Amino acid sequence: MPIYCYRATENSEGCDHCKNTFEIKQKMSEDALKTCPECGGEIERIIAPYGVYFYTDRQKQMLSDKNLSRMGFTKLVREGKGVYRKTTTTPDKAY
Repeated sequence: MPIYCYRATENSEGCDHCKNTFEIKQKMSEDALKTCPECGGEIERIIAPYGVYFYTDRQKQMLSDKNLSRMGFTKLVREGKGVYRKTTTTPDKAY
């Protein structure tokens, strides 16, 4: 279920809960709230950005097969339904 952000409208006094932005988990099929669940004041839904994360070059380097192997991690790559192939090996010496 998505999380929606709400706040008191400009012409509404509101309470401490709705003066600041608050979040509510709702089904997408539900209508937007019109009143604050705490004080009954008029509120509006805010369009808020959601978290989008992009890997940086440094993070790509950290997750490379060579670096994972050097640090002693094993990387598995999915080859099919329920079938995985090991791509890195453990290092010869411990760090």
